[in-house]
Amino acid sequence: MPESVSYEIGEMHPCSRHNNDAYLWIPKNGSSTLRSIFGTTVHDYSKFKVDTYWVILRDPVARWKSGVVEIIRNNPEKEQIIFDNIHLLRFDGHTAPQTTYLQYTGRTQYIDIEDPDWVTNIINTTGIQIDTSNLYDNASKSNPRKVEIANKLEDIITDSLIDKVKKYYKADIDLIERVKRSSK
Repeated sequence: MPESVSYEIGEMHPCSRHNNDAYLWIPKNGSSTLRSIFGTTVHDYSKFKVDTYWVILRDPVARWKSGVVEIIRNNPEKEQIIFDNIHLLRFDGHTAPQTTYLQYTGRTQYIDIEDPDWVTNIINTTGIQIDTSNLYDNASKSNPRKVEIANKLEDIITDSLIDKVKKYYKADIDLIERVKRSSK
């Protein structure tokens, strides 16, 4: 399993680097898989001339749920506190809006994490030679503790909470819609 990475928003802009392309690490958006492909060396995209920024986008509601599960899995002592305060929405970088991590200007290629071939497409685009059987799999369905937390989370989610999540992540939703429209 790739090493843990801190996702606090700040001066560091972590990414994987291949040639002069930056593959941005956004928590809950395939960053562990990117480290499996490109290695665990942390690069800072503000420290080199980037040709293309590669950004993996994810449905904000699904990402938020996954982020909450990840936080609780990593901090089991905080489970009840988080569930009691679920209306706060943001607990750390795993639940911060995706757009928070897009602090740059330049040529950008967006990747939809819902595309089942997103990993293969990155590998083919870069020409990097790796054994895909060794890629990190962070799927919640293969982790019983994550399934347990996800089920508890689903039990407390209401329609009004989902509406609040969508409002909070409006910039992410708008970005994804723009990307989808431009790719047609």
